[in-house]
Amino acid sequence: MRLRFRQSVPFLLAAALVIAVRWVGLDVYPPVEADEGGWPLSVRMWVEHGIRSDDYYMAPAYHWLLGLPFRLWGPYHWVSRPFCAAVAMAGLWMFYRLAVRHAGEDAAFWATLLLGTCYPAVLIDRRAFMEPLQIALMFSVCLAATPARPRWYTYLLTAALTGLLLLTKASAIFLLPALVLAQLWPWPAGRNEWAARLRLTASLAAGVMAAAGVFWVLYQSDPVTFLNGWTEDMSKVNVGTRAANSGRFGFDPLAMSQTIRWYGDYEPLLFGAGVLGLLKALWERRQSLMAAWLVLGGVFLLIQFYIQENHRVILLAPICFLAAWLLCTWPASSGARWPRAALACMVLFSVARLGAGIATAKQPEREAVAYLAARTDARSKVMAAPYVLMKLRAQPVSFWSLEAPYLPTAEALNRMGVEWLMVDPREWLKHHAEADGGNNVRLERALAECCDRVFSKGGSSVYRRRGAASASAHGRQLKP
Repeated sequence: MRLRFRQSVPFLLAAALVIAVRWVGLDVYPPVEADEGGWPLSVRMWVEHGIRSDDYYMAPAYHWLLGLPFRLWGPYHWVSRPFCAAVAMAGLWMFYRLAVRHAGEDAAFWATLLLGTCYPAVLIDRRAFMEPLQIALMFSVCLAATPARPRWYTYLLTAALTGLLLLTKASAIFLLPALVLAQLWPWPAGRNEWAARLRLTASLAAGVMAAAGVFWVLYQSDPVTFLNGWTEDMSKVNVGTRAANSGRFGFDPLAMSQTIRWYGDYEPLLFGAGVLGLLKALWERRQSLMAAWLVLGGVFLLIQFYIQENHRVILLAPICFLAAWLLCTWPASSGARWPRAALACMVLFSVARLGAGIATAKQPEREAVAYLAARTDARSKVMAAPYVLMKLRAQPVSFWSLEAPYLPTAEALNRMGVEWLMVDPREWLKHHAEADGGNNVRLERALAECCDRVFSKGGSSVYRRRGAASASAHGRQLKP
């Protein structure tokens, strides 16, 4: 989009700021999360060995999309993070285009700057999660579904992108009724508008049917693994107040209050302005798409017991849009300058938090991973947490392959060909303690019986299996 020269300077400065907060220190901050290991490791196993895990059948398009850079540059953490960050940047551009279409250039500029620097949004987009791909596809579906002049190919594009979105992460399904509701509001409509609305609904339905068809084909190829993944995910609850078999969905006032507090803790000014913007949109019957996205997305979150931080970011786009629209449309007759000042404060607040995080970033397992990386190569087999394995070129064996409480034995390690092990406090030690009475005594004994500890720092320890083939057998010289 062409901008006048006076507009291009702040636009370029804002773009530089967004690029900086999303790329500077990408390899050190924020700390690697467990989901940056499990899901990408599933993609790695599919790329390297053609193995279709439970995760593959739940999110096949995620594997296809992330699998492409993995095949080109290698299936490692230092590839997945930049790829997700780049996809998120492309999503921001689509968000800007969408905001221009619905609110004009001024509000779109501030909405994109808010989302581009929003602290929790940036934390997710700098990680190898599914959400950067999911949210970018949500923007693309909205762009395709709400064109200025609908054409036959826009409906085909809407259907294709809808199917790809649901195959990437099916939790985005709430966006589809939001799009339909946005087209129905305000009510009533003329004959031509009704025809366009019916065509939009049909294209969304076609996308859902296409995704369902792909899932059906995958189910037919391996019913046991397919059902195991979906049933396990739908029954998983990581909330201490719920029973383990209570399922994922249901209304929980505690989860609701925690979600609201999460937005308030991370972005209090932005969240407050976004809520006021929603009330303004409902009162004036305007900005129906973002209002419906926020309302239905909020309802979708409120009926779940299992909610993590990365799940909540799906509401940040409409919050940023409605906050910017509210403050950019503040009555000009009042002569008040505080709305722009408030927007600038929101941006600076997030940038300062991110800068402080990068400056003080710590990765306790970093030295243990470096020690292990220096002593292994692509022919080595290492057992560790998935997020650790994604940092190594060695053949990965997840500690989850052991039965709870995840105790290694000489027989099991020998059968799997594992040479090295790395035990970390965030994953292996934590989950063993949860499954074994709250302590790690049995794990320490099991490791002492079959392995030698060769390095320990930052709470992480590296072990070498006794009787493992020497390094020289692989043509390497073992470093001291």
